[in-house]
Amino acid sequence: MLIALLALAALDIAWGPAAAALESRVRSGSVVGVFNLVREARSETLVIGSSRAYINFVPAELGDAVMNAGVNGQGLATGRVMLSISPQSGGTVLIDPMFFEEELARLSAVHHLRGLNPVVDDVIALAGWRESLKCRSNLYAHAHAVIPALINLRARADAWQSRHGSLASPAALPPVPEGPALVPPASFWTQLDRLLDEVAARGARPVVVISPIANPRYDAFLDEVVRRCHGRCLVIDDRAYFPPTAGHFADRMHLNAPGARTWSRRLRTLLDKPHNP
Repeated sequence: MLIALLALAALDIAWGPAAAALESRVRSGSVVGVFNLVREARSETLVIGSSRAYINFVPAELGDAVMNAGVNGQGLATGRVMLSISPQSGGTVLIDPMFFEEELARLSAVHHLRGLNPVVDDVIALAGWRESLKCRSNLYAHAHAVIPALINLRARADAWQSRHGSLASPAALPPVPEGPALVPPASFWTQLDRLLDEVAARGARPVVVISPIANPRYDAFLDEVVRRCHGRCLVIDDRAYFPPTAGHFADRMHLNAPGARTWSRRLRTLLDKPHNP
C-alpha cells in the first residue's frame, strides 16, 4: 500500500507541469478553454453567466471587443473567477444571473486555477474542505485538460471574438414545467454582492441583464434580483421582451439563433442609452 501511495504521489508531482503546459493550448470547451480565452481577451465588454449568457448574448451584435464568458451550468461563483482572471480594466461587465441545484459541486471546473488569485481560492473554498483538498492533487485538478489540449494544439488565440452558442428553434415549446417557484440558496445573494463589488473595484460598469425567458417559475427569483440591484447598478429586465413561442425560443430558458441575434442588437441599443442606476 505504501509503495502504491508513493508511486501515486510521484505521478502526481510529475503530471502537474506536463498538464499545465498542455492546458495553455486549449481554446475551446467549457472547462479549460473558456478560462484561457478570458485570460487573454483584451475586451471592453465581458459577459458573465450560465448557458443563458453563452447562447443569448451574441458578441458580434453587441459591439466590438466583447468576450462572452458564459459557461453551461455555472453560476455567479464561476463568474467571479472569470472576472478575476480577465485582463479587462474598466469597460462594462454584463451579468445574466442564474442559479443551479448543487451548484457548489460544479466548482471543480475552476480547480486547475487554484492559487492564481484570492478570488479563485475563495470560490474553491465554497465547495468545502473535501473539494479544496482534492484539488491540491495535480491529477485531480488537471486531468480534464489532456484530451482538449491535444485537440486544440493549433487553435487560434483570438477565438474569443466569436465565442457564442446557438440553438435551433423547435416545432413548439414544451409546456411550462410544473412545480413551485424556484428559490436560490442564500449563497447566491452572497455571490451576487461580491461580484458587484469586484466589478466596481476594477473600475468597470456592472450591468445586471435579465435576458428573455419563458419559464414563469423563475419570476419571483428574478423579481428579487431586480429589487436587490435597483439603485446599486444598472438593471435591464428584458425577460418578457419576446412572447413565449418557438419563433423566438429554443426552449424555455434559451433563445434560438435568430432570437438571440435580434435581442442582442436590442441590448446594444439599451446599453448605448444614458442611464442612471
